[in-house]
Amino acid sequence: MPGKLLSKSMRKSGELILWSGFIVVGIAFLGRMVAGWRSEGDMFAEIWPTNLHGFIGPLGLVLLLIMVNLGKKTKAKKESNESYATEKLKHGRAADFIMALVFIHAFLGFLYIFAVIKPTRTRYGLMPHI
Repeated sequence: MPGKLLSKSMRKSGELILWSGFIVVGIAFLGRMVAGWRSEGDMFAEIWPTNLHGFIGPLGLVLLLIMVNLGKKTKAKKESNESYATEKLKHGRAADFIMALVFIHAFLGFLYIFAVIKPTRTRYGLMPHI
């Protein structure tokens, strides 16, 4: 019985993290659109990632989506009494890789804060570089 509760809790947490990831990445893209609009007058001027921190976010989101789908496949195979060891292993390895990316992404984000705070001159005057 505890395994079923853990599985249900894990599934809920995974889906919550996935949707939270979509929201965070959406806010990041929205922020880049606002920055492009403020600096260049075009909301798509700064939309593309220009550093490793910017590339890892969407990549991590795709990997998170894959991990959630692997978890669903594992659950389906387990419930149908099929062998699910391979899916479970892939799900665990994806989780480990995503955690490594999370730490790298967080550290780069911390370093990126210092570049954002540095003021730059734009056509609208002195503004923080975003």
